[in-house]
Amino acid sequence: MSYPYANGVVKALEPRLLDRSKTAKLARADKGAFLKALSEVGYGRIVPGDTIESAIARELREYHALLDGISPDRNATDLFFLAEDAMNLKLLLKRRLFKAPAFADADADGAMAFPGLEKAILEDDFEALSPAASAFLRGVVESV
Repeated sequence: MSYPYANGVVKALEPRLLDRSKTAKLARADKGAFLKALSEVGYGRIVPGDTIESAIARELREYHALLDGISPDRNATDLFFLAEDAMNLKLLLKRRLFKAPAFADADADGAMAFPGLEKAILEDDFEALSPAASAFLRGVVESV
């Protein structure tokens, strides 16, 4: 994809961003009505049976897929997901080192898809990862 195309897609999404008035409306919503308030401010798709966590996780997955589809330089846009990778890595290392229980919904995809990262950290299976990620994670696992 090209930068002008990607810029146009992002510009078209700007009205859906949470602004001050939308955030104020969400702040006034009680917990039981929060999903309805999210839907009313135009945040993603809310489907029956959703929890706040599942709705946000789905929106993040769709956002990631959108960026992957329009990005002229995927390595650059993957930088947006470093925080998720760091959190996933931290959770998985705690599970490995301290036999900590798994957290429900701890599968937000960063630049490294969670299932591949999970297999690498917990099972020493690095097949699903890129060579660079595999080399980095092998060093992390060996150092703990």
